Amino acid sequence: MIQTLKRSLVSSDRSESLAVNRNSRTNETLRIGIVGCGPRGLYCLQSLADELVNSEVSQPVEVLIFEPADFPGAGNVYTPNQPAYLKMNFAAKHIDAWSRGESHDQERVPLVQWLNTQGESPAGPDDFVPRRDVGRYLHDCFQRVISKLRSVAEIKFHRDCVDSIEPEDRHWILGAGGKTYVLDQVVITVGHGGEPESAESSGESTNSIPVFPVNQNLNARTVQPNSRVAIRGFGLTSIDAVLAMTEGRGGQFKRGEAGWEYERSGDEPAVIMPYTRSGRPMLSKPDETIFVQPVQLEEIWARGRAAIDVTARPVTASAMVHQVWQSVTEAASSAVNFCSGRNSISASSVKGWFDHWCRQPMQPYGTLAAMQQSYAVSTGQIMPDIAWALGAAWRNLYPAIARCVSHEGLLAEAWPVFNTIGIEMERIAFGPPAENQGKMLALVRAGILDLNFITASMQCAAKSKPALVAGENRIEIDHHVNAVLPSPLENCSNGPVAKLLSDRIVQRIESGGGIHVDRNGNAIHDGTVVEGLAIFGRITEGCVLGNDTLSRKLHRHPDRWAKSIVEQIKQKEMTQ
Repeated sequence: MIQTLKRSLVSSDRSESLAVNRNSRTNETLRIGIVGCGPRGLYCLQSLADELVNSEVSQPVEVLIFEPADFPGAGNVYTPNQPAYLKMNFAAKHIDAWSRGESHDQERVPLVQWLNTQGESPAGPDDFVPRRDVGRYLHDCFQRVISKLRSVAEIKFHRDCVDSIEPEDRHWILGAGGKTYVLDQVVITVGHGGEPESAESSGESTNSIPVFPVNQNLNARTVQPNSRVAIRGFGLTSIDAVLAMTEGRGGQFKRGEAGWEYERSGDEPAVIMPYTRSGRPMLSKPDETIFVQPVQLEEIWARGRAAIDVTARPVTASAMVHQVWQSVTEAASSAVNFCSGRNSISASSVKGWFDHWCRQPMQPYGTLAAMQQSYAVSTGQIMPDIAWALGAAWRNLYPAIARCVSHEGLLAEAWPVFNTIGIEMERIAFGPPAENQGKMLALVRAGILDLNFITASMQCAAKSKPALVAGENRIEIDHHVNAVLPSPLENCSNGPVAKLLSDRIVQRIESGGGIHVDRNGNAIHDGTVVEGLAIFGRITEGCVLGNDTLSRKLHRHPDRWAKSIVEQIKQKEMTQ
């Protein structure tokens, strides 16, 4: 229980401040603090508004929202202030901020309908739209949610970062903007919060430039034209960085018969060189406006999900290989055989391809060939291959995988097996839209994107420029860009969550590493619910699988949390 948890003593000045706050609050009012109001915070508010409106509770509710970003609901990742060339890797048809439930509110529309009626840029269901358009949609949803929530609760908005969260008696003391707040419930939804990794923390002595915000960090004043740029990482963030230093500086991509072509503006770096330990690229997602997937594939995906759903939990290392992963490879085998009209690819063939993919770092020619093959398949130029089928199987079976793994679904012995598979499947299944892969290939042909140092290491010496070194090849660089975002665990390394961990108020799940929460999002410590504290999003990754998504169907934690809040109010009213 909260009252038994240890906490630091507060100063006398702070104690007086708390006493003033506590004496001034209405004892009957339930005070809820939302820490962070990106998409997850929005989802919690929407679920809470629905539950309060549909209930008959009479207890007054006050909601305090702490979000420093300019556009609540969107947060920093989807801020409407970013350039249009930064796009989603998630088709527009999958984005819907509303938990449908039993509501038939005509204002609750998914992204595609919103863009085609109220947005500035109409879109089709299979389009990969700019992130800023998604941000406008999410912020509009936030405003609608707040309008509804105001009918049943008092709302106070604070554009402050939260510095501290500490338990005291049956309440929580939250510090933000030099003030303290006494709360009954705290919800933490900090998402991609945290500072970009520094050069020092990555083991490099050169100064690293974080990617975001691109307009500030990667403009021509910061990274000069005709300079030589190294980029650490070759994932989605690296692609954003490359586009910022090319298309973002007036360069133009044009689609030709042979693919995308790039026309220089003259403000680009002379060369951009990504480097990574594995050398393996992200494979592109299919452009379903061109490469239409047969509807019969859904039967294959449904069988795969059903097979994973019956796997006994907690999953052993053997079951991870012979049941869960086997279900994925069998689905991939069936899919590629169906699309090719043959029956020549077995699940063992799929496993063999994957093992070969993982076996050793990929050399530059292999990296380029994988990108070219992926682009050709994803745009319908050549027949689907094993890589496409494996990516499609992982994406479509992922809801069942998340159900299987989340909330201590794996034994400790199974986590290394799952992590090995999961890290590689991020590259194979959750890569960029085909258009962005085509743009990267155009930049290779234009001589701007250089893959020859894809598995290089960074060399720093006191009396010379930093350089990328690959075997006998060495090239000095002018700028180093860090395109490796902090992991969910690194996001817990500072701030109020770090203090909650160090004070043993919350804990990481033993095997997966994420903050331990139950299916309502309540924090768990030593098997006991931490009363009044709920945590959602990236920092629970490992306990809850698949947080980096806008999908409301994959996880129902915000809905269940809101329902539990109303149930607590009802129980309290029944005992009074």
